[in-house]
Amino acid sequence: MNARVLLLVLITGLFMAAWDGDQAAMHAAIAKRAQQRATAIAAAHPTVDAEPAEVTFPTHTLTALKTHESGPTASEPADIPLPDGVAAGQYQAVDQFGGIRLLEVSEDEATGRNARDFHLVDAKDGTRWYLIRINKR
Repeated sequence: MNARVLLLVLITGLFMAAWDGDQAAMHAAIAKRAQQRATAIAAAHPTVDAEPAEVTFPTHTLTALKTHESGPTASEPADIPLPDGVAAGQYQAVDQFGGIRLLEVSEDEATGRNARDFHLVDAKDGTRWYLIRINKR
C-alpha cells in the first residue's frame, strides 16, 4: 500500500513540474510575440520614437458652483412629482442628467411623516429624480 501512495505522490510531482514548465514556456512565447509586434509597429511607423517620452498631464482647476440648474429656468417650475410618504422639508432634487433643483415641501403637500432622507421618483416625461432631504421641518 505504501508503494502505491509513494508512486502516486511521485507521478503527481512529475505532473506538477511538467505543468509549471509548460506555463513558463507559454509566458516566454507570449513575451517574444509581443516584442516582435512592437518591433514591427516601430518599423512600419518611422516617425514614432523608439524611446518612450515623458508624458505630462494637463492640470485643471474645478470651481464648485452653489447651484446648477438645467432644464427649466428658475421662473418655470420643474415638473417633479412628490413620492408617496414624503415628509415636509427642503429637498435637493437631482435628475439623471445632473440637473439640480431645490424643492420645498410644505406640511400641506407632505403625504407622510416618513423619516427617510432619500426618495426616488420618475416623472411623466421619463426623467428620474433623486430627492435628498437637506433640511427638516
